[in-house]
Amino acid sequence: MGYDGQKNFYFAPTLQWKDSTSDLTVGYERTVDREPVPQFTLGYAGGDIYRNYIDKPLGNPSDHFGAQTDNVFFHFEQKLGKSLTFVSKGSYTHSQQTQQAWTPATPLSATNGASFFNYDSLSDFYSWSLQNYVRAKFDTGAVKNTVIAGWDLLHYNQYQADTTTQGFISVPNVFGSYPFPSSDTGNLAPNYASFYTQSGVYLQDQFSYRNFHALASVRRDTYLTNSVPGLGYKPVPGTHQNAYSPSLGLLYELTSEVAAYASYNRGFQPGTSLQFGGGVLPPQVSQQAEVGMKFNLLDDKLAITTSAYRTSFSNYNAADPLHRGFYLPAGGAVSRGFEAEVNGQPLPGVNLVGTYTYNDFVQPSGSKLAVNLPRNSASLWATYNFQSEPLQGVGVGAGLFFASGQYIGSGSAYRIPSQVETDLGVFYRKKGYGLNLSVKNVFNRKLYYSSTTPTLIPMGPERTVMLTGTYDF
Repeated sequence: MGYDGQKNFYFAPTLQWKDSTSDLTVGYERTVDREPVPQFTLGYAGGDIYRNYIDKPLGNPSDHFGAQTDNVFFHFEQKLGKSLTFVSKGSYTHSQQTQQAWTPATPLSATNGASFFNYDSLSDFYSWSLQNYVRAKFDTGAVKNTVIAGWDLLHYNQYQADTTTQGFISVPNVFGSYPFPSSDTGNLAPNYASFYTQSGVYLQDQFSYRNFHALASVRRDTYLTNSVPGLGYKPVPGTHQNAYSPSLGLLYELTSEVAAYASYNRGFQPGTSLQFGGGVLPPQVSQQAEVGMKFNLLDDKLAITTSAYRTSFSNYNAADPLHRGFYLPAGGAVSRGFEAEVNGQPLPGVNLVGTYTYNDFVQPSGSKLAVNLPRNSASLWATYNFQSEPLQGVGVGAGLFFASGQYIGSGSAYRIPSQVETDLGVFYRKKGYGLNLSVKNVFNRKLYYSSTTPTLIPMGPERTVMLTGTYDF
């Protein structure tokens, strides 16, 4: 769309000391990212959407999302005997994120006009975590066990500063020539702060008896949350939340090639997600049940997994499309579906990875925010490494990615069509180095992604050619 480009930097030195019983790793990571406003389109106020790529910024070219993260960590393992190991992990992380951009506030009018507002914010995140557990492996007769018992602790702070001079403008024709003011207002004031501490204890046992395998675990988490809103907002009282999260997975090998499995998981996400302008969303409780079959064919060269599942959410939080890093309440939801996955090497030189998902995502009537997802999606990626001596190291690849049509927001005024993306690639690999030339969206199809609002509908990239290389030294 003409915005200034993406920039990424990653630096991660580590130091390890290891002997026959001890293993210690300490490290530091710095990540710096600058992401331009992603490609998007808009809907019309009367219905339907602008079905093309927009090739100019709807804002300033310098609009962007930035982040700088520093992380210091350690990982320590100590063998306490033949079957007992103590593991300890810890980290301290500081992340600073900026948001400076203009975003549409209304759909397009009949004359391609729209209103926009800018947001200019700075967020600081501080967190430290500690995890300690003991892992024991032992056999009781024909039963093999791996037991993990542990405790972890996480403390997290967020401080939010937003502009005090937010702008709001109307553009008569977004495809005309209209200069947007700078989204960098230079006037930031503290607006919000939130804190939470999570402490958990857990026990897990993975055991096998002949053809039967099971994985059972239970966690108990305690959350202490508190928030301090800025001026003009009502105080938010602190909360004390407790939750048990059990899980159970069972697998039985019917033959050496076929196995059946079933699993149940209960999840709990504390109420820590922030709404733009203040406020913390309620906790999310999820429950998932799944049954399926696993097939290992052609002497384990081809693996196939099929599954049917049902997942329910007591409170479903959706990412705020207009304010990155914030969330909107979408109420409860139930997702039912079927999945199939195939991967392996059915023929010499041929590698396949394929998936298919049927997902029936249903929200109760009266939900404040409509979340629409494609009901059917599938992907197939295949590569072929030439087997003849003159072409050793040369390979080709092709991928197909499909998503069925879906609606945007509530009602049926905005619908994105079903779509297929086609990718092609050719690569050359030798010991020590490799080259890969890929073409994404070969046929330059219009690609659209899910959204909760017609004022901002993300789009996939146009035809993109990329050359990458690696060298090991």
